Amino acid sequence: MYDHLMLLVIDDDAVDRMAVRRALRAAAVPCTIEEAADSDTALAALGAKAFDVVLMDYRLPDSDGLALLREVRSRGLTLPIIMLTGQGDEQLAVDLLRAGATDYLTKNAVSPDVLAQSIYRAQRIHRAERTAAQAKDALRVADERRHFLAEASQHLVESLDMAVILDRLAALGTRELADCCVVQIVGDDGQIQHSSLSVSEGVDVGTAGPIESALLAMVAPGQPSLKLCLAGRSLVYPALDATLAEHANAMAVPYLALGFQCVLAVPLTVRGQAIGAIILLRGAGRPSFDADELRLAGDLAHRAAIALDNARLYHEAQEAVRVRDAFLSVAAHELKTPLTTLYGNVQLLQRRSQREGTLNERDQRTLRIIFEQTGRLNKMITALLDLSRLQMGQFSIQPQPLDLAVLARRVVDELQLSLERHMVSLDGVDVAAMVLGDELRLEQVIQNLIQNAIKYSPGGGLVQVRLQQDGANAILSVSDQGIGIPQSSIPNLFRRFYRASNVHDHHISGIGVGLFVVNEIVGLHGGRITVASTEGVGTTFTVYLPLLATPSCCARPASSAPARSARRARRAWPARRWRRCRRRRPPPSGLRSSR
Repeated sequence: MYDHLMLLVIDDDAVDRMAVRRALRAAAVPCTIEEAADSDTALAALGAKAFDVVLMDYRLPDSDGLALLREVRSRGLTLPIIMLTGQGDEQLAVDLLRAGATDYLTKNAVSPDVLAQSIYRAQRIHRAERTAAQAKDALRVADERRHFLAEASQHLVESLDMAVILDRLAALGTRELADCCVVQIVGDDGQIQHSSLSVSEGVDVGTAGPIESALLAMVAPGQPSLKLCLAGRSLVYPALDATLAEHANAMAVPYLALGFQCVLAVPLTVRGQAIGAIILLRGAGRPSFDADELRLAGDLAHRAAIALDNARLYHEAQEAVRVRDAFLSVAAHELKTPLTTLYGNVQLLQRRSQREGTLNERDQRTLRIIFEQTGRLNKMITALLDLSRLQMGQFSIQPQPLDLAVLARRVVDELQLSLERHMVSLDGVDVAAMVLGDELRLEQVIQNLIQNAIKYSPGGGLVQVRLQQDGANAILSVSDQGIGIPQSSIPNLFRRFYRASNVHDHHISGIGVGLFVVNEIVGLHGGRITVASTEGVGTTFTVYLPLLATPSCCARPASSAPARSARRARRAWPARRWRRCRRRRPPPSGLRSSR
């Protein structure tokens, strides 16, 4: 059983129109027929009513059927059109079909069955074309929305600033879905903590003041629509779900007063908890929100909630880091004062014991252990202080021209005094290596690298310190024959508190701060540091520092190098450090310096 059809017959010949009626009646086609005798009447009828099929004669008094057919199609009408003509012309048939005709029949060959079959076939073709067009449109819309969501995701995660994310989210809402978009983040007390508003250009919705008032009204304590939205339910006005119509109507009241006609509220949900909502508003003349747009808004809200949660977690982490750094700074400063007193008194006891001989060998060893462990603790606290200053942006250098060769020799000489199981060799210090640097901080770099080489060579052995120049850089390398570093640990070696994975197997203690500070100091000097290591064989750290352009007279003759080095070191050291050094015993004969 076929559906009842609305047919329009366009023919200037009343006899031909009557013949069409008789054929349709004979074929028992259920239909209502309207007639038009010319093009103007036909176009008026097509503009006034919706027809299922048009039967059009090719010969019309004011134009031909081909021109009328093209005019109909140019107006966007896609209904089936069957062309009727009194002559069988193949080229004409081709032209008509190309112009948009669904079928082509010659009048002398039209029988009731042929006409009925052509009408039904035209309907089937039209339905198939319409289904294909709808599928194509749906695919295009889906593709556009997929691209929109992908772009929105990238746009939202580019920033970790909550205010920026909210502004971008509101702008995305007005670009794709609404005339106005309000985004709100609600605190535990039900009040707005953050909000953003975006209005499309050319939309007259009053001033921002009433909109903000409506926003405040929506989040007023006890507002049922807000409670439902924050419980994870989306609300649409006009309602798509009859069970939520009452809540949707209550939600829409403050916005309807501003002239909006459609409202959509979607919760921003993170880990099952709603933290706010996106409110999308449309003015008069805009269609209501449909189910597809509700899903799109839900997808956008999901992506936005993830970006907002990332921003919140980032700021919480930053605050935790700030609190930790502040604590480390305060703790290190508070520990430094009593430790300095303890360290000084231990030194005093050592000197008194050596002068008076009041302690036996066991007590002297105990006192020496106290002195060494106090020094170790002092180094750890100093490292934590440096770390704290770096993290709080308070770490600075005071660069001045200095000879890196002189500095390296002095550091090696001082460290060698306390070594028992290790030998330190020094190469390449015969020629001045002038750099612009902070002497105290570069001394810290060299000390740390040599002490690390000693520390991670528990079996003793040779530590090699080499100074070279490549024309643009001074290159200082420190090599050991220790436990080495696993290749998987090297990329993370200069991170805060990081320690290589093999140190625990060798029971070597530490806090993982020294190399981080060294890397930062070298970076502040415009240099870089690299590491090469083979586990079980040894490690080489190499520091590159920019050389100063110096005249050739700065080169030191090999014969006078030791004396000049001593004089430069004497002038460079503060007086109290020089006095402390003079009290030390002379270096042991085991020191080896290769020049």
